[in-house]
Amino acid sequence: MAEAVKAEKRVLKLAVPNKEWAVVALALTHEAKNLYNTCTFLIRQINSAYLFDNETKTYRHRDDLHEHQRIALMAFNRVIEQVNAKRRAKQNDKPRYVASLKPVMSVPPLYVVLDVTVLDNVAKAHVDHEGQIVYRRLPASASQQVVRSVIDVWKASLAAQRDFAKHPEKYTGRPQFPGFKPKDGHFPLEMPYAMMVRGLPKPAVLKSLGDVTTDQLNRFYAYDLKQAALTACEKRGWQNAKPQHIRIIAEGASKVKIEAVVALSRTYPEGSLLHRISEEHQGNFTDLKTVEDREKFILNHVRRSDLKLKLAGLDCGQTNIATVGFSTGHRAIVHSGDRPNEIVERYHQLMDKRLAACATPRMMELQRLKQELVDKGEKLGKAQRIELRKEQQKGFADPEYRNLAARLNHIKSDFEHKITTDIVSQCVKHGIDLIVIGKNKGWKSDIDSGNEQNRKFHAIAHARLISLIRYKAEAYGIAVITTEESYTSQSSFIDGDELPVHATVKSETKKEKSTTQTEADFPVPQHNFSGKRSAKNRTWFVRHNVVAEKRFSRIHADVNGAFNIIRKVFTNFCHHAGLTYKFTVRWISPRRGTVVPIACL
Repeated sequence: MAEAVKAEKRVLKLAVPNKEWAVVALALTHEAKNLYNTCTFLIRQINSAYLFDNETKTYRHRDDLHEHQRIALMAFNRVIEQVNAKRRAKQNDKPRYVASLKPVMSVPPLYVVLDVTVLDNVAKAHVDHEGQIVYRRLPASASQQVVRSVIDVWKASLAAQRDFAKHPEKYTGRPQFPGFKPKDGHFPLEMPYAMMVRGLPKPAVLKSLGDVTTDQLNRFYAYDLKQAALTACEKRGWQNAKPQHIRIIAEGASKVKIEAVVALSRTYPEGSLLHRISEEHQGNFTDLKTVEDREKFILNHVRRSDLKLKLAGLDCGQTNIATVGFSTGHRAIVHSGDRPNEIVERYHQLMDKRLAACATPRMMELQRLKQELVDKGEKLGKAQRIELRKEQQKGFADPEYRNLAARLNHIKSDFEHKITTDIVSQCVKHGIDLIVIGKNKGWKSDIDSGNEQNRKFHAIAHARLISLIRYKAEAYGIAVITTEESYTSQSSFIDGDELPVHATVKSETKKEKSTTQTEADFPVPQHNFSGKRSAKNRTWFVRHNVVAEKRFSRIHADVNGAFNIIRKVFTNFCHHAGLTYKFTVRWISPRRGTVVPIACL
């Protein structure tokens, strides 16, 4: 194994010691949620206290400030004065002062309140409606992480809004300011590994949290999370792993999970494609941060070097979750989605039944009124929409419903891991160098087939499936790239049909070309293909104009799509005698709980 220059981060799941520990952890994640909402409340008060004046290009106080807004302005200005005084006392050559929140400002007030030092000190002194300081109920370092998380969320929202103004086509809707977490919700409790002595550090003053006593808190903080993270790394053989953070996340109504974020040196097996690329290019490759940049770099290297690689194409779907075709002449594998879809549908029925049991008479009345207005082409008023949303949240907050949702997420995660592990192991077995995966941006969000079909379509998270395949394949030195997959199911791979890209015409462009033509006046290019899916059985792709011996008159439609996905990237890849169109159907056995073959065709 050859070590790369950079390290990558992995997430390990640690075992929860006992139920009492989980109860205390839930109480702390609930307090973390309270602190998150407190910081969000303070930021929103400042943001709503100002109005932007287009004439003078300045931010001005509202004429009728609310009491909460005045209190927030006073608290921030008091902290800003203290921070500036301390920085002035240090007598640095270039002290960085924070601007005060004045009645008229030339800079956005959000830029001031999102200073981590300012917001942290304001939250540290903020007293809630019960006369308590939420910040001090948590360990100081954990509270600081919550404040930083709030700032990151707000900065991401502001960046998205600026980007939306320039490129609205990249978004499904206008980005909004962050809202509040549910009243009975939770927020992840994160702690830097370097700040931990043994377990989580205790707060300065240990006080009971609701039903959780100080004795329970003492036992909670005594648990050695540092050693648990190191033991988990040793079990996986990660000798050079360096834990970075410990996270405690609430799951359902009564469970938690512990995650350790670990920095691991990226290593590739000798002779693998990724090893050869990293050896040849060193930092130029390992320094790339985004997946898109890595994919472009790998593809450029392969095309420039004219390498003869063993390829695999992967086609994601609903009926068949994943279909993999190999350029090595091995049988394709088709992962059936029957069992995952069956279990997901069963859980959806249980969750719907629970929501129906939690429905209040007022909610049913509002839903009936909403449907009547929709039939008339109208919609509920703003106050009624807010009331309906609050009534629906009561059902989503039900403990039994949350436990069902958590169990379903566990089951789906288990399916995804088993399927991706099987795919990668088959690729390793066949000596695959590079996997090409078909992926269309917005292919789920842009389709509306009704509530029931939409739910079935979202049963498996294909983006997570691709992410799992990528990190598992890269551990064996197998490169993974994605490509758009338009027309891969319609065109015939054996006949070498053209593989066009879906035509997209922006509305702005249409208006520039003509002010009279409608969308229907712009014809979509028509393509003639050498086959199509069978109308009687959608599993098969039936070819037209089959030669006299009638060989390959039909092949599996998803296998045809998988080979076409390879051809999308490597245009020279085509049908030849060394390929086989036979396939093995694999599924997750209900008895054994593992991926097993059930049919070979």
